[in-house]
Amino acid sequence: MQQPIDIRSQIEKLLENDLRDKICKPLLCALEVSYVKKYHGSREEGKDLYFAYESPFGDFKHSCLFIKAGEIKMSGRNDPRLMQPKMQQAICTPFTSPIDNHTQIFIEEFYLLCNGEININAREYLRTIFERRQFPNYKVYDIDSLVLIIKRIIAKYAEKIDRSYVFSVDTFTGFCNKIVKYNEQFRPTEISYGMYLADQI
Repeated sequence: MQQPIDIRSQIEKLLENDLRDKICKPLLCALEVSYVKKYHGSREEGKDLYFAYESPFGDFKHSCLFIKAGEIKMSGRNDPRLMQPKMQQAICTPFTSPIDNHTQIFIEEFYLLCNGEININAREYLRTIFERRQFPNYKVYDIDSLVLIIKRIIAKYAEKIDRSYVFSVDTFTGFCNKIVKYNEQFRPTEISYGMYLADQI
């Protein structure tokens, strides 16, 4: 019997579009954030994915995911010095809130994610970028961090929704949609998150 390919080996082969659409979008939905919206293309303004989550005080934290395929180091196409203008644009450019479609907002939290390694020099450079902008609310996730998050979400929900589930890039969206539907039953009826199923974004 052929053994399934491990999560890391599957994810590290993905190009940016598939990493965004088949992994990051459904994962955000499964993590119970709201208003997941793709901002890829000429008008992305540094944001690959926008999402929000509700604070304990009832307002929303506006966040974005900046996605890169491959490793990040101080050379090549994923050199953070080349990425810097887009990252600054993401946190400095106002845009219309996807929540009410008219309020002008700014990104409050910035997440950089890649499906490769991030070397220590690149991490230090990224830290200095955000320190200079006095923007403390940023996080950096490499391939190991991403795999760990996926393993945690599978371990948390597989027993409840699909005991036989084995990770596959092509089935992950469906698994995350089941998580969204499962969690809906525990939310107040006046709040509907069904519209944020990953395959409807």
